[in-house]
Amino acid sequence: MRDGDLVLFESLAINLHIAGKAGPPLLPAGDDYARALQWTLWAATEAEPHALHWARNAFQLPPEQRDPAQAAAGRAALEPRLAVLEGHLADRPFLLGEGFCIADCNLAGVLYGSWFNGYDFSAAPRVAGWMERCLTRPAALAARRLREG
Repeated sequence: MRDGDLVLFESLAINLHIAGKAGPPLLPAGDDYARALQWTLWAATEAEPHALHWARNAFQLPPEQRDPAQAAAGRAALEPRLAVLEGHLADRPFLLGEGFCIADCNLAGVLYGSWFNGYDFSAAPRVAGWMERCLTRPAALAARRLREG
């Protein structure tokens, strides 16, 4: 993405940059700003590597190259992370409370491929509900139509 002289190539950084231009409530101020960064970094370091490990071996690779044991290993590594998210969502509909923000966008975006391709979120029903809330908002549906056809 190019914004004047600034060129960014990492999607989560692009999202944070755009959210920063939009300001609150998309990118909150104060302590919630730090929390939004925390969940974005958590998405990249804790959730994404394991979701991608599962995805490669569950649906991305050609069927003959998929390794069910590797898909299971990705799932086994992702489940404790989803348990953390499940606990966090116990008393709030979105990551920072009542309203959707860039942290929700970034983490739901990281988990989108798994969600869209049949990952079983039954062990984390709050996460499943949160994913639905994030990915069925009108703006999310419009973006999904572009991606999903």
